[in-house]
Amino acid sequence: MAYWGIAINRRANPLAGAPDAAALKGGWEAVEKAKSIGPKTDRERDYVAAIGNYYKDWEKLDHQTRVLAYEKSMEQVYVRYLKTPRLRSSMPSLSMKRLPSFLPTKISPGN
Repeated sequence: MAYWGIAINRRANPLAGAPDAAALKGGWEAVEKAKSIGPKTDRERDYVAAIGNYYKDWEKLDHQTRVLAYEKSMEQVYVRYLKTPRLRSSMPSLSMKRLPSFLPTKISPGN
């Protein structure tokens, strides 16, 4: 899982834009290393696979496509391990399918 952590770290903040080519290459190499070592549990394997979907074809796919692939993969991880309290508490953003009721559902001028 250490190499999974390296891959996550290379991804950086998805809201800040795409990482540079060196970071993407390093992230992909970390994913490959994690796979070669072999995750010990199904959950670890799923986490590695999810970040792998972000880096897969990084030289060909644009940032948005990769972010959406990772988001979809992590949603599947969340659903698969929904009853695992540790996972639920670490991924609250994936558990929110809609905005909390105190937030506006529309943003309009003047809000």
